[in-house]
Amino acid sequence: TGKKPKTSHIYPFLEKLTEKGVATMEEKGDRGKKVYQLTEDGEDLVREQLDAFGEILNAAIQGEIEECENCGCEIYSGGHEENGKIYCCKHCAASE
Repeated sequence: TGKKPKTSHIYPFLEKLTEKGVATMEEKGDRGKKVYQLTEDGEDLVREQLDAFGEILNAAIQGEIEECENCGCEIYSGGHEENGKIYCCKHCAASE
């Protein structure tokens, strides 16, 4: 959106990451400054998200975005192929 994130959005998000076990929080110093760090699961999550984003970006750049024969949604990677047609999932293929 072009706007800088506000602390009223950032800290609740960091708390959710901590609750889900993908980040830890430690208070440091006299003022109890909160320091957040990704756990191993958090690092895996970030890696997966960056890989997925990379696939979408790569597909968009190369013009390889396919369209589901049934519902018309965009397929960035994978998909389900049946009888020479590409579908977003096996459910769309079955409904044809």
